[in-house]
Amino acid sequence: MSFPVFSQDDEVAFNFQVKAKTKRHSKISAGFSMFDDMFFQMACVFVQVKLHELIERQERNVHKQEVVDTIKLVSIVSTQRTYADLILQMKKLIPAYLGF
Repeated sequence: MSFPVFSQDDEVAFNFQVKAKTKRHSKISAGFSMFDDMFFQMACVFVQVKLHELIERQERNVHKQEVVDTIKLVSIVSTQRTYADLILQMKKLIPAYLGF
């Protein structure tokens, strides 16, 4: 039995495969009970929720860093007293801010 876990853009992130039980002292497969199926579906949903939380946390941290960088840039630009100082600071800060 296979249990896929999907990411936010509906791509398969994980695929859990479960081997069927076998009867004692035999190689005959006992199959899966309804409890087994429900248990593994709940486990897959739990993994999927944790995966979504991790992705959201990473996106939130990127957004926070962008806001901090913007505030830092604005504070440095607004404290310059002359155009010459402003141009020098912009030459330093803009490439770093834009990722050059």
